[in-house]
Amino acid sequence: MKKNYILNYIFLFVLFMHMFAVQATTIYAYRSFQRDAGSTASVRGPVKFDTSNPRAISLIADQSKMGICYAGTYYNYKWYAQVTQAGTQSTVDGLYTIDMETGQRSLIASSGLQLTDMTYDYSTNTMYGIRNGAQKLATINLATGEVTDIASFHDNAGSNNVYMLALAASFSRSCFCFT
Repeated sequence: MKKNYILNYIFLFVLFMHMFAVQATTIYAYRSFQRDAGSTASVRGPVKFDTSNPRAISLIADQSKMGICYAGTYYNYKWYAQVTQAGTQSTVDGLYTIDMETGQRSLIASSGLQLTDMTYDYSTNTMYGIRNGAQKLATINLATGEVTDIASFHDNAGSNNVYMLALAASFSRSCFCFT
């Protein structure tokens, strides 16, 4: 089940990046749990591909022995990601920036509350995230990595049993969540 969520995140991140890369020819994403052809090992790390040949995916950096990028988004020419501790599925290591050309990770802040997804809202200059088992909307301080809950997701009947998987923000002050 977790593998499907990760693949969905990758798909949504690629789709989101494509919306903003109208003239760009390169799409960036993070690959998790996908085996290379003829291999039994999973190779993780940032990847890129050209829009004219999306099957030709290039691994930017092998990060298989590092923590997994659990939530991430692009903002101001940087990719921000929350990363787990190596060898764990959900223990947060910290908030990082990832160089999109080399894959080099730079720590912003250690620890933090676990996020499911992240997006940057350019209209309010705010980084948002989904957390607490995908039930809360939070803000993320990019200088300190601090995660602050600001709202809970509810269905039309007022139930708290709504689990969000992905988050996106438009330039027109709208936020979109996907269940």
